[in-house]
Amino acid sequence: MIAYHISPLNPQQHLLQVSVCFNNKNNELTEIYLPNWTAGSYMIRDFCRHIVSIRAFCDEKAVLLQQTHKNRWTLPPMAGHFCVEYVVYAFDLSVRGAFFDDERLFFDGAAVLMGLAGRENEPCELSFRLPNNAQGLMALPCENGTFKAENYATLLDAPFVANLSASLKRLSFTACNIPHEIILTGEYEYLDEQRLTDDIQKICTQHIELFGKAPFSQYTFILHIADNAYGGLEHKNSSSLIADARCLPNMRYPNNRDDYIVLLGLFSHEYFHAWNIKSIKPAVFEVYDLQQEVYTPQLWAYEGITSYYDDLALVKSGTISMAEYLTLLLKNIDKVYQHSGRLVQSVAQSSFEAWSKYYKQNENSPNAVASYYQKGALVALCLDLTIRHATHNQHSLDDVMRLLFNNFLQGNGLTQDDDWQKAAEKVSGSLLNDFFQKYVYGTDDLPLAALLHHVGLALRFQAGSQVALSDEFPPETHRLNFGAKFDDTPSGKVIKYIAHNSLAETAGLFVGDIVLALNHHNAKNWDNAWQQIAANDTVTIHFFRQNRLKQTQFVADAHYQQCPVMKVVDKEKVRQWLRGE
Repeated sequence: MIAYHISPLNPQQHLLQVSVCFNNKNNELTEIYLPNWTAGSYMIRDFCRHIVSIRAFCDEKAVLLQQTHKNRWTLPPMAGHFCVEYVVYAFDLSVRGAFFDDERLFFDGAAVLMGLAGRENEPCELSFRLPNNAQGLMALPCENGTFKAENYATLLDAPFVANLSASLKRLSFTACNIPHEIILTGEYEYLDEQRLTDDIQKICTQHIELFGKAPFSQYTFILHIADNAYGGLEHKNSSSLIADARCLPNMRYPNNRDDYIVLLGLFSHEYFHAWNIKSIKPAVFEVYDLQQEVYTPQLWAYEGITSYYDDLALVKSGTISMAEYLTLLLKNIDKVYQHSGRLVQSVAQSSFEAWSKYYKQNENSPNAVASYYQKGALVALCLDLTIRHATHNQHSLDDVMRLLFNNFLQGNGLTQDDDWQKAAEKVSGSLLNDFFQKYVYGTDDLPLAALLHHVGLALRFQAGSQVALSDEFPPETHRLNFGAKFDDTPSGKVIKYIAHNSLAETAGLFVGDIVLALNHHNAKNWDNAWQQIAANDTVTIHFFRQNRLKQTQFVADAHYQQCPVMKVVDKEKVRQWLRGE
């Protein structure tokens, strides 16, 4: 048994004392390490940088601890009872780190708990010394305040949470006879508890019924409330979520529908991962190597397909309307098509290069990087509609998901990168090599309009300033697209992104330039001033570059902003698709 113990030290200093104790029966060298990343978040995070101090003992006597790498240490080759004690700085209020203050304690195991090289399959236990008689929670069996895990990976896959200033808010419900719980931490007011539990219950039921079986016997959502925060991380039978209080259903101020839908989508997304990545997974994720990057071109299937189903489950479960769902779909189409990165990097490339590009974006990333989340969701939509059309609505992507999950239950995991294609071809009864080569491994624009037409929707891109869903296409508004994004600062509008082949690029502007004036008018009112510019007008811009005042002049060619617009042509076909018929 490998025993872990955590003692919060000082909330003002955000320090946790961690110990890991174990027996060595032989005179062998022992290596201990802290992971460099956490499963589900594909970026090297160097959690070891938060270790403040570390020491080791054998049979209560201090022994030499030799650091051999940024995150690894070795213990002397001797038999006895070892304890390694270290102090961790915990002030990362996210779902993938560790956080400790006077109100709450939370951590993802990879950020805090060291592993023993070669002994990862041994049973583990974790105990705590919490202040003020606070109680902590993990999605693990607990005996007398000690949490039990069958091995190190299971221990890491169960985040810990405790409210230190008050009792944990716990909302319970069942979905398909399986107990579920929502744990809330942070500050919020007037929470409509019944509405939240009712809606999440419907979403969970929808997902379970899609697959026919759940890969867990109970499930826990941990929801942190924090200012201007958003994110989630999946685990085997739990998930960690973080969101702003404005996203919660509010009994006194109910007019936050759009924010609440975003929160429901977050719940739905992380829950779906219990099947798609925690069960159905690439072979390289069967045993995570959390010390180095693990590459796969399949993240589009796990994150993109999950991003497709997270919103789809909302409408299928009745928590949002058909119009609300189609608006969400349009917004995602707009996000993907705003940037030329979709034509440069395939979703398979984006998946493989997540470590170096997607999670480390810079000012040029929209021109060079595709999102395996957002574009991946559109690939999933097109694959679903392609299968439906090929089988006359007898089969769909749902059948692919069920096939792969049933294979997982029978011990047959994914071993090759083309297993997704093979499963889709088996369900559709047709070859899909052309689809996968163009849209998964290639950068062709997706056949959205043609495929949506089969389910009663008309989609087109037209000159306009916003996405629109209506019974008729709105009139085009020929507003010039400057092709830059700004940050507002006291000095002026700082350019943070310039699209390739845009008017901003034609003007000779660079990222970092501080725009002061547009046609001799204060640039702080940029939107109003830019709306006055017509095609073929001569435009003058004054700006600072490296603290030097500069001027540029150019002719505004007809670069019109293109936005997706959609109208419902056949409501019954749309309903059939959204009901899965």
